[in-house]
Amino acid sequence: MGRVVMARLLVRWWHPVAAVMIAAGLGLVTNLVTDSATWMLVCAAVVLVGAQTGLSIWQGVRDQRAARAARDLVLAPLRPPPPEVPEPGVGGVPAAVAWLTAPFSPTRLWGQVKSRDALVAWCVERAPEAGVARVVAGPAGVGKSRLALAVAESLPAGWAAGWLTGPVDGVLERVVAAGDPTLVLVDDADREPNLERLLLPALRNPALVRLLLLCRDPKALRLPDTMLPQVSKVDRLAAIGEEADRRRWFEETTVAYAAAFGVRHPELPDRPVGTNQDTMLILHARALLTTLGNTDARELSMATLMAELVDREMRAWELGPASLPAGCDVEVLAEAVTVLMLIPAKSAEEAAEALRRVPQFASDAAHESRFAVARWARNRYPNGPDERLGVRPHLVGDRLMLDTLGRADLLEPGDIAVATPVLVRAHGDFPDALELLMALLDRDGPPLSPVITALLDTSAPDHAVDRAIAALVDHTRITDPGHLARTSTSPANGRFPRIRAALATLFVENCRKLAEAEPERHLLDLAGALFALSGALDKLGRYREMLASAEEAVTICRELADVDPCHLADLAHALSNLAAALERLGRDRQALAPGEEAVAICRELADTDPGPHLSDLAQALGHRGATLRSLGHYREGLDVAEESVTLHRELADAERGPHLPGLADSLGNLAGILHALGRFQEALDLNEEGIAIRRELAEAEPERHLPRLARALIDLGTTMPGLGRYQEALEPAEEAVTIFRELAETEPERYLPDLAHSLSNLGTTQHGLGRYQKALDHTKESLAIRRKLADTEPRCHLPGLAESLSNLGGILQDMGRVQEALGPGEEAIAIRRRLADAEPGRYLSDVAYSLNNHACTLRALRRHREALSLNDEAVVIRRELADAEPLRHLPALAELLVNRAFSLRVLGRHEEALRADHSAVEAWKTVATMNPELHERAFRRQTARLRQRLVQAGSPTEAVLAETP
Repeated sequence: MGRVVMARLLVRWWHPVAAVMIAAGLGLVTNLVTDSATWMLVCAAVVLVGAQTGLSIWQGVRDQRAARAARDLVLAPLRPPPPEVPEPGVGGVPAAVAWLTAPFSPTRLWGQVKSRDALVAWCVERAPEAGVARVVAGPAGVGKSRLALAVAESLPAGWAAGWLTGPVDGVLERVVAAGDPTLVLVDDADREPNLERLLLPALRNPALVRLLLLCRDPKALRLPDTMLPQVSKVDRLAAIGEEADRRRWFEETTVAYAAAFGVRHPELPDRPVGTNQDTMLILHARALLTTLGNTDARELSMATLMAELVDREMRAWELGPASLPAGCDVEVLAEAVTVLMLIPAKSAEEAAEALRRVPQFASDAAHESRFAVARWARNRYPNGPDERLGVRPHLVGDRLMLDTLGRADLLEPGDIAVATPVLVRAHGDFPDALELLMALLDRDGPPLSPVITALLDTSAPDHAVDRAIAALVDHTRITDPGHLARTSTSPANGRFPRIRAALATLFVENCRKLAEAEPERHLLDLAGALFALSGALDKLGRYREMLASAEEAVTICRELADVDPCHLADLAHALSNLAAALERLGRDRQALAPGEEAVAICRELADTDPGPHLSDLAQALGHRGATLRSLGHYREGLDVAEESVTLHRELADAERGPHLPGLADSLGNLAGILHALGRFQEALDLNEEGIAIRRELAEAEPERHLPRLARALIDLGTTMPGLGRYQEALEPAEEAVTIFRELAETEPERYLPDLAHSLSNLGTTQHGLGRYQKALDHTKESLAIRRKLADTEPRCHLPGLAESLSNLGGILQDMGRVQEALGPGEEAIAIRRRLADAEPGRYLSDVAYSLNNHACTLRALRRHREALSLNDEAVVIRRELADAEPLRHLPALAELLVNRAFSLRVLGRHEEALRADHSAVEAWKTVATMNPELHERAFRRQTARLRQRLVQAGSPTEAVLAETP
């Protein structure tokens, strides 16, 4: 029994107990002040107390029953009464489709037992850190409702559970009043406009309430940003099972349906069942139709399958109540159902009014007919959370809606904005939904502003929709300044980056016209619009356009700051944007000046007023540190990056949420600099701290933080081999590839460079583990992507192309395919020489790396003189670099000297070879002194080799005098 009920009963028990004590006291006092016993009085008091106790218990039980009954009014039972059993054959109606919904599934749960058990444990254990809400997400028909039902039915005795129906207001209050721990199942949670009102009371009662939110995409949950962490735990479902699984499940399901319908189980030929993309709903649909006589259902296409299910649902209407108006055939009913699926209606009256859109019900004379059909539709398909008809399964309902809307003109121009979220949601399963939406927008020419507002407010990311609507925005030229200002800067439009960029472009044009007319009043507005445009273009990888808008913003903000220093913060923001744009285009050296100026301004502002400006300084330092790192200025960048981390830690300690992304960025940048300086363990510790933060952020906002998590995983995988942890580096490298492959499928322009980088890193990791074929496959894939990118944007992508070429040469050489390794090695050297001519500080190290790789290839081909020439050039470069940064470059120099000694020895130049060996030992000795944990073993190994060489050369005395490890 819940704690609330226990407390209530304790209060009720206290009354009779108090009465007993009072009666006993009264009897005692009476006995003391009278001459005779007053047992009759005491007995009467006891009887009265007993009666009161009985009444209190009865009242408590009655109140609890009433509270539970009130709760059960707002929570539907887990399994309502089953629909009528369909008949086999062509006329197999009524209600065949209803058997495909979760409550009437005749089979056990497949493939999700671990998820079920984990969710049951979350409910029962009720750990405070686990939260009160969990999300189960996935496409329509994947099994979200079936999993939720299995969780609810697996709860121990004493728990209540049910489906949320109707408005959310007051639901949790009734649940808490009933006093039982309760699991509330919220289907279509992404359609619930008042989800916050459900979540807040749950947070206040974590011991009694658990919310399981089912949705297609958690990004569409309508919650303020401050509450998103409360729904960050997401179980994502996808189609499961191979061909053998589908055959087994298909047979079990047909047996179960045959038993439920009381018919003979059909014979099942040994043929394939469906495809790997089939969800559980599709598999059940194939089994149901097979049981009802369609022997081809196991192999039907998705379109044909849905068409038959829609046809069966419509034919079932013909067996509906006789109260429907005469002449109301299934086509008219389909139009009525479609309208009510698109237009919200809170009551039968509103639904009847909405049905005026159906031609047969348009006139005032059809008043009674409209009401009859509205009542029929709402009774058959109760409203969902958004007050639209909830036709289930949703796949069948969406297909019915799209087919009907495609043949009948049912929507007025003002309806398009209201219908847009429904059509976009259907587009996740049916591509023609977008074609239909664009046709409606093109045909009716409705105002585009409310359509975009509805899309941004209610829809999950959809890249095809993003492209289509963005093109429409460019074409129609929205001119409402208020709408442009709101939507181009709204956080919600981050889910639709192309629409965001199109709106921001129009916003800039609008502000520019105003600024030309009244510069004193509107120049700052223009700068703000340019900031929004730069951010939007950055997300799309349109860096040249980003640079143009950033340069214009700097010009405007400098002009404003010259007149009034209060605009210095805006100037710093503009300069940071300019530096970022230059970095994106590979022009890091040019990015130094604006980045340095931004730091100077932010430091001056933070010195006088740290409150509003310390965060800006931390970010400006982070950007500058990243630029210095890109240029290879690691020593200078180290101080800057360390200060950025320190400031971000202070900010995050004071206010965690807003400053965590900046802290993660600064940790990653500092880790990269430490790695470049050879301080691998420090770099690893910072990388792991940053990744822990990014995982937390990505759970709450995957669209924003998953790419950054993947980049941090690449850095982690790069750092681990420096500590000899090659096997551990494989997991983060593979995870990064998985993330970027998924992102690049939907947004190739934005994420193909990252995918190529992650593939290159994975190939390098596998190469280090001796998995040459896998390394070759991933490196070739990376090379193909980078070659295409470099053809269109060489400044940005030539460094990556050279990296992939150099890696390819090394892998081919280790596979014994030495002749094939020549071409990639030569091309890599040529590219890196050109890059180093322009920016030696950044690319000379890469030149040395490629020269050494290619020299190894030439030695394998016995071309020792050519190998020695390349080796000598690489040694000169490394010596120069090691003078400035010994810890970073001396290990590579030592390896080069060992390779040089080998070539000299083959060419008979033994004395020079011994000198090279001596130099290698001296290099290892230096770095082993600086970092013994990392380099002591290499120093010992090389010293032993030198002593062996000296003995072989007939110099045993020198060998004895050689440094003993």
